[in-house]
Amino acid sequence: RRLVAALLDHRRSLALPSHSAPLPSAASSASQPIDVWTLCDDYGEEDYDSMDNDVHRNAAYTRAFTAVSPRRTRWLEIGCGASATLTRLALANAPSGTHVTAFEVNPESAAAATATLRRAGLTARSAVVVGKSTQPELLPDPAEKFVAVLHEVFGIFASSEGCPQMLGHARSQ
Repeated sequence: RRLVAALLDHRRSLALPSHSAPLPSAASSASQPIDVWTLCDDYGEEDYDSMDNDVHRNAAYTRAFTAVSPRRTRWLEIGCGASATLTRLALANAPSGTHVTAFEVNPESAAAATATLRRAGLTARSAVVVGKSTQPELLPDPAEKFVAVLHEVFGIFASSEGCPQMLGHARSQ
């Protein structure tokens, strides 16, 4: 806890935004559980732009994508966002023949991502599914298995968006 508090204090001193899921209060936890999905409703264009323009982050993802075996071509993305940044990076740097199926829970972001992928000529190699990644029944082929999972840790803690739960669910499928 001290390390997290120190990290948050440091980020505040630098005027950097920090987002994490709120801790339940005794009153609210009894009446309404925290729903990490509601966090996805609040993303704005500036949030997506910050990911698109983060050259160090994108370079790290690019290095990872280029290192994937050419036999690993069925990828799943959890939360592609409005600009489909990781989907576009993956398709530009992954083995040829790679296909990315991306879940996006925010309908407006999903529509924007689909339009972005269409403009980039990537619709044959990608698909955006509107819904939660924990709803495999939304996939065209729910029995399809993926060999790689992409996800963006938005904010400073993976748990802010329920990332551990979503990755655990993806792994169990």
